[in-house]
Amino acid sequence: MIYLHKILPLLVMPISITIFLILLGVIRKKMGYIGFAILFLYGCSMPYMADLFFGWVEKSGERVSAVTLKKADAIVVLSGMLHTVPGRDSLFTEWSDPDRFFAGLECFRQKKAPLLIFTRGQMPWSTGEPEGEVLAREAIAMGVPSQAVLLTDSVENTADEAKAVEKLLKRNQQRIILVTSAFHMTRSKRLFQENGFLVQPYAVDYKVGADKNTFIDFLPTAEALRKTEWGIRELLGRLYYLVR
Repeated sequence: MIYLHKILPLLVMPISITIFLILLGVIRKKMGYIGFAILFLYGCSMPYMADLFFGWVEKSGERVSAVTLKKADAIVVLSGMLHTVPGRDSLFTEWSDPDRFFAGLECFRQKKAPLLIFTRGQMPWSTGEPEGEVLAREAIAMGVPSQAVLLTDSVENTADEAKAVEKLLKRNQQRIILVTSAFHMTRSKRLFQENGFLVQPYAVDYKVGADKNTFIDFLPTAEALRKTEWGIRELLGRLYYLVR
């Protein structure tokens, strides 16, 4: 099932739509389709447009300090910040983006909850340790007491994470601080609420910065196209869990 979740969105990605429009233009011998395809791909690859779109996707409230959070029963840090790379003799784990980890650590240091939970995120094609095990070890090495760190069972997606955390905590431990990326918070919050949690969202890892726009932001880049695709995938994920 996880393979379908990854493959099906490809059908509505900008590259797929562009190829479809070009083929349609060639078959029907209408240059208008081809011209529109080029303009469409250009718009999706423009940093200015990508930031407008992605900024709307990750709109889950402004970034706040951990100090302002209310106390809870547990801090839940979702997976999605590490990747494994091959070495000469072994595999190495590297950070993709450590914001979630350090945000969870800061919440614990501010004594916002007595428990810090990491999820054992691992895809069928993943190599190396489940992400949560690496994060738990890092947290303990940075001073978090081992008895305060909990790990879920292995999980593949956000719905799995919500169910796994529910199994881990007691019925009277419903108040959680949920730490994840801003673009991912809307879907994550809904899924955890569906599993009976009282969620206090702590969104981090914002992808759209506060820098002013320049003419460079109107020139297409692969990074901007990737951000557009990322946003589309997230919206499809929200739609799936909304109608399932």
